[in-house]
Amino acid sequence: AAAAVNREWAGVVTVAASPSVVNVLLPDLLRAVDYQQLGLTVQALEVETGEVLGAVESGRADLGIGHLLGDATHAVKRSLGRDEIHVLLHRRLSRASKSVDLGRLAKVPLLLWPRERSPLYYDYLMDICRQRGLEPLVLTGTSRISGSWRYFLEDARAFSIVPADFAHQEVRAAVAARRLEPPAYLPLEVAWNKNASADVMRILAVVVELTQDRREPA
Repeated sequence: AAAAVNREWAGVVTVAASPSVVNVLLPDLLRAVDYQQLGLTVQALEVETGEVLGAVESGRADLGIGHLLGDATHAVKRSLGRDEIHVLLHRRLSRASKSVDLGRLAKVPLLLWPRERSPLYYDYLMDICRQRGLEPLVLTGTSRISGSWRYFLEDARAFSIVPADFAHQEVRAAVAARRLEPPAYLPLEVAWNKNASADVMRILAVVVELTQDRREPA
């Protein structure tokens, strides 16, 4: 609570973001606050998948942005829309197609962080696979798809399913990003403390504005 008061007096708003948000949306937010000259400083707090809501409810962050944040107890949560999910995989596994039928990847493990990080998010991705005829062999042990286990993607030994923005940031010479067939979408959400200051609400308004053109119709 003391840290939150100090941030308010200093005009600092701490924004927690999961790995899939850090690469694109968070830099866009920092840029927008800078260009609009709001007189505020956004302090980025990069957290692991499943830790965004906890960072807000514990007071470590004033605002949190991520996918499928979970049930809020001491925070307010709202939807920002839906991000399309893409497949990250080696180019020889995707052939020349612009989309991927997951049923064709039955012999390739799915690279994913452990379920305990975010059971809701994990189960959501598993359901997407099963709805497309794939009961995936899951390869876990990494906290981030872009981390030290990325070589499984580069060596065609695994694939992953991630938000489209994150997927395109991870494209390399050997790794491609492809749409799912049929398409699938992932809820993007924002959370903030129930007693948020006016400064936090100003940053929230910028976040909502930035995500207007990212929304898919429900």
